Amino acid sequence: MNCPESVSWMPLDRLAECYDIPNELYRKLWVLTSEAEKAGTAVPLGGDGSNGTTEIPIIGGGYANELGPAWDKFTEDEQAQILKVLDTK
Repeated sequence: MNCPESVSWMPLDRLAECYDIPNELYRKLWVLTSEAEKAGTAVPLGGDGSNGTTEIPIIGGGYANELGPAWDKFTEDEQAQILKVLDTK
């Protein structure tokens, strides 16, 4: 199953915090977010990484902490749960 383009830009932390995600999937979303931040492949916060209001990152930039690039790290069951929560087909 492919990640729908309409939600591929969504940051994993936003999915975890703003939607009714099951606890186990919530933890996985945060682990993937943390891994992307440690690897330097997460959406940048701002010009120097300290202030998210200084620059707006390009949405859909293929950052590792966005749903699209991380999609293959989820099982088919987890993908189905995400799509159900997002009400996306």
